[in-house]
Amino acid sequence: MPLFNQPAAALQSATSAVDVGAATAPTAGQVLTANSATDASWASPPAGSLPSVTNQALTTTVTSSSTTDVAPASLGGTGLSIAAPAAGNYLCQFSCQFQSSSATGVVTFSIYVNGVKVAQSERGFRVAGGGVNEAIALSTYLTGIALGQTVDVRWRQSTGTGTITNRELIAMRAL
Repeated sequence: MPLFNQPAAALQSATSAVDVGAATAPTAGQVLTANSATDASWASPPAGSLPSVTNQALTTTVTSSSTTDVAPASLGGTGLSIAAPAAGNYLCQFSCQFQSSSATGVVTFSIYVNGVKVAQSERGFRVAGGGVNEAIALSTYLTGIALGQTVDVRWRQSTGTGTITNRELIAMRAL
């Protein structure tokens, strides 16, 4: 006969029962941590051991006709720049809405870390031109990012003038 509303004193693993009955109630942010093969308690995870997500989003419109990558804070730059909140590896994603005055051009976006273009992060998109709105997205996996290093997105257009808006940069720290 099942017992209802009875707290469990142990969790059954594949090999043994793990005693949790002696553990005090957890506080916010704590995780159940094994002390041994048969005992567990609530503990705060070590600093920097949990994934973190940092983002920056802007809806202002910026325009550029530069054929070289435009820095985020420069006139026509994306304005997107994130300081890594912890050392580690990050999955970075960028998206924006784009328009071009040229129907024959290519718009190119790249991810930079501390002012250096990340190899293999450059993505070129053929543009429709004539004021057609296009959604653009790219992602890149960054390894070995140090605490406080700056991650940003830069862009250029091969011909004509481009306009971006509704842009976002997301950096998700991987464990």
